Amino acid sequence: MSAGFAEIRTMSSTKTVIETPDLVDVEGVDYLARIKLIAEICHQFPQVFLAKGRSERERFALEAIKWRWMATPSDGRLWIVRVLAEFDFRIEDVVNLQELDDELNRMLDSAD
Repeated sequence: MSAGFAEIRTMSSTKTVIETPDLVDVEGVDYLARIKLIAEICHQFPQVFLAKGRSERERFALEAIKWRWMATPSDGRLWIVRVLAEFDFRIEDVVNLQELDDELNRMLDSAD
């Protein structure tokens, strides 16, 4: 989450998109859209810090990352993967991607 805040602050002060390993071609990318994307990803994580005890924090964090993964477009997913990698995690270490895809498909099917 701190990486997200740092990127948001940099882009808001420079009014440009910053190049990162997940976004190397910044030409034509709207910096406000990128800020919004990162803010949306980080939105649920402050509640994690309010949880009491390590197990509750881990549970909240896991639920937040699952939801964000399902609700985030591919460019946001690349951002999530990069930030996790900076802390030596892989998304596959955190969540079961097949289960999330199955759950998302069930949600989409029930909406029809």
